[in-house]
Amino acid sequence: MQFINVFMLIGLAAVAIPIVIQLFTRKNARRIDWGAWMFLDKTMKKRKRKVLLEDILLLACRCLALGLLALAFARPFVRPDSPVPWAVTLPLFLVSITATGISFALWRYPMQRRMFFYGGLALFALAISTVLFERWLNLKRFGSGASKDVVLIVDGSSSMSIVSSGKSNFDRAKEEAKKYVENAPSDTGFAVIIGGPVPQVLNPVPVTDRRVVMNSIDRVQLAGGTMQIHGCLTAAAVTLAAGRGAVKQIVIIGDGQTVGWQLEDKNRWKTTERVFSTMKLEPVVTWRTLPLPTSIRNLAVSGIRPERDVVGTDREVKLNVTVVNAGTEAVTPRGVSLTAGGVRQEAKEIHQLEPGESQVFTFSHRFTQPGGTIVTARVESEDDLPADDTYRYAMPVAGSLKMLIVDGDAAAPRMSRASTYVSLALRPELVRAAAEGEGTAQSPREFLVETKVEEVSVTSGRNSFSGYAAVFLVGVRRLPAEVLESLAKFVSAGGGLFFMPSSAVDAELFGKWGDDKSKVLPAPLGKWRDAKSTLDPESFGAMLKKLRSGTDLRGVAPMRVMDFGEGYEPDAEVFAKLADGTPFLLKHHYGRGLVVASAAPFDPSSGLVSKRGFLPLVHEIAYALARPSAVDLDVRPAESLSLLVASGATGGEAASGNGLIGYYYPQPHYKGKPTVRVDGAVRFGWGGGSPMKDFPADDFSVRWRGAIVPPKTGEYKFAWRADDRFSAKIGKVSLKNNAPITLEGGKTYMFSASFEEDKGHAHIDFLWKPPGAERMSSVPSSAFLTRAAGVEGAGEVVQIADPHGETFYGEVFQGEEGLFLRISRSIIPGIYEVSEIPELVARGLAGALCPDGKLRISVSSGAEESSVVAIAQSEISDLCNYIQITQALKEDDVVNAIRGQSFGKEVWRLLACVALLFLVAEPAVARWIAINRRTGDILDTEDSWIRT
Repeated sequence: MQFINVFMLIGLAAVAIPIVIQLFTRKNARRIDWGAWMFLDKTMKKRKRKVLLEDILLLACRCLALGLLALAFARPFVRPDSPVPWAVTLPLFLVSITATGISFALWRYPMQRRMFFYGGLALFALAISTVLFERWLNLKRFGSGASKDVVLIVDGSSSMSIVSSGKSNFDRAKEEAKKYVENAPSDTGFAVIIGGPVPQVLNPVPVTDRRVVMNSIDRVQLAGGTMQIHGCLTAAAVTLAAGRGAVKQIVIIGDGQTVGWQLEDKNRWKTTERVFSTMKLEPVVTWRTLPLPTSIRNLAVSGIRPERDVVGTDREVKLNVTVVNAGTEAVTPRGVSLTAGGVRQEAKEIHQLEPGESQVFTFSHRFTQPGGTIVTARVESEDDLPADDTYRYAMPVAGSLKMLIVDGDAAAPRMSRASTYVSLALRPELVRAAAEGEGTAQSPREFLVETKVEEVSVTSGRNSFSGYAAVFLVGVRRLPAEVLESLAKFVSAGGGLFFMPSSAVDAELFGKWGDDKSKVLPAPLGKWRDAKSTLDPESFGAMLKKLRSGTDLRGVAPMRVMDFGEGYEPDAEVFAKLADGTPFLLKHHYGRGLVVASAAPFDPSSGLVSKRGFLPLVHEIAYALARPSAVDLDVRPAESLSLLVASGATGGEAASGNGLIGYYYPQPHYKGKPTVRVDGAVRFGWGGGSPMKDFPADDFSVRWRGAIVPPKTGEYKFAWRADDRFSAKIGKVSLKNNAPITLEGGKTYMFSASFEEDKGHAHIDFLWKPPGAERMSSVPSSAFLTRAAGVEGAGEVVQIADPHGETFYGEVFQGEEGLFLRISRSIIPGIYEVSEIPELVARGLAGALCPDGKLRISVSSGAEESSVVAIAQSEISDLCNYIQITQALKEDDVVNAIRGQSFGKEVWRLLACVALLFLVAEPAVARWIAINRRTGDILDTEDSWIRT
């Protein structure tokens, strides 16, 4: 416990007033030897003890009244992280006052008087020492008079957009942040962090320049989502560690909402405690809580989800929009809308939502263009938190899903092959078109699936399955090892595989197919037998759940089935059985891809092909197989991002090749919009001409990016002849002309080079001398790669605009699974727009690009931030077990804290009220004592004398 007016504690000296009065009004006894009074001795001794208790009561009442008034004028306050509880300090003061006063009532009892008097003084000294100790500790922690580093964390969560009295809490937070900087001592260093789903550090090191700090505060923008306090505190600790101030302090300016603090997660708070303990001086956290309304009206769109995993242009798709009442009052939406493909739809059946209630609105829409698209849902309501009324969702729309059907039974009649029925089931419109006859004016309607039937002999010569979403191996007996390896890579990168065995299949070959960690097929192949049961739709799971009822597949009875062998893969799942429990369809994941295996081929002997349910059965399996190859353009907030934007299974590798990506800038110092092309060897003799048509011949600059693969291990020498300036890097090593460098053969290294031309002739020749070579030669195109899987920096630079419109640069690079977008900065909720995508990269991104040639991704967070619940005082007290945190209810409290002063919850009103009670009680007690005694004289017969 501390005191604002410490000097007012001198007022405790007023306690001596009733003591002095007691001493002066005490009458001296006059000894009279009168034997007649002896018989009253026992009666008067009892009277004496009663009078003594009355004096003690009256003196204690007067001393406490004055002591409480003095303490109240000193204005005590209690800090939540106080090392000495006020329930200890305050009683020490009151007990010491009472004991000291009582000691003077016991004037005629020396031993008891000394015991109470010195005991009261000891308690008073102990109380004063606790105050001084806490004051010294606060001065040490708050650093009064010492240089200080302060991190300002401005809460940028969605709830900060609540508007009251014409201003949002977010605007108030920025204004207060500026006030803290203006009123701080001149040697105080400041850093600014935007608190959101991920912290955005605007100043990595605390600075004392007020202009820089003010500029950072002006740059603070609403991040959206929920502020994750643990990440913000960790980022603040790292920032403070880089500062030079002796004292460290963190100031959080937020709305006091409990979401994001994760108070129940004790382990995370222990981790934060360990992070703080690693610092030389543990930082003090001051939490400035802005007011929150006690009642709130708030409807929020919590999500958009398509009904199907793969959305195409072939048919309508249902889009489910969830609206939740996250406020405390019942609200009826004025309208709920969905905008997709430029078409706006309004929901019809809308009812009142009680607090905590949600409603799902279903809209149907058919997309007409493939590629990436933004779907926007909005709820119309006059609520207090408009930030969550709109939800934007980025999703890819497939123009086609290419399926490769490998026919392993080409020698059999066409209408007895399983491949025939599978291909017709995937493209039923072709059957209708053929039935109308050739030359009809009506063309087949657009369909999502494109099929290619290929004989196994052709497949045996393949070295890549890139470009296909899924491969169907139908009746294939065996394949070359290199083809199986290529197909396994295809599946691992996100492709789908449907394996239908034949009676002559090489079970041993396919049983070993895979690697040491996992096999490609979900279970080993077994022996064939005659089937004795029918298909059981009640056992349908996974992708076939929709076919459990209302299907005519219940009576299907395959003629022969294969029993899978022992040793299922750990994640293998049976999602279709026969009525006797025999597995009919199995699935498991291999890498990012999905593999489905059947116990029988889908030919006439299976009994499936004549049923109406056969077509949806094959389609549901095909869509499930294609799903891993699709990309997800909706992500969660993160510190950084590596997002798969084009699966290797569907053509992400297509744009990779030999050579380097060249960025030709029309101005010096790499300024202006570059022209991008692929260059082979870096060997050009432009002379006085231009590198390309409509490009300047002078004052231009070029950058090359890609990778280099040395043919053998050893010492290399690189050199160049250039007019005017050239530089190159391999990995992170800057090359020096003719200087040796050791490289590992077959290893892929990031390569970058820069060239600048001033005036006159221009030429460049990049040379190397590999190990064992006799002389220098130009580095060939075969040593370069436009992209390389997993090599950071070997991709193409793209421009990105964040949700606030600020532009920065990212990289599109080739990974093992396809093309990735790398963003090396915090990702906040909103829409990110990628532009200036090189043409070669755009080819691989075609499935995700919007019609305008840009790539858009959405970053969305949960709707928990929409439920505004203030944190309780008891919860803040619990946090003091892990960090030194104090809640500031006024902005002046934060200013005082930054200046090195203490603050807390004042308790003087309570002391004043109690003092008033004692002041009222004192006359009543005095009057009662006077009436009870009936006279001002005291008769005392002790030792046979009388006091008058």
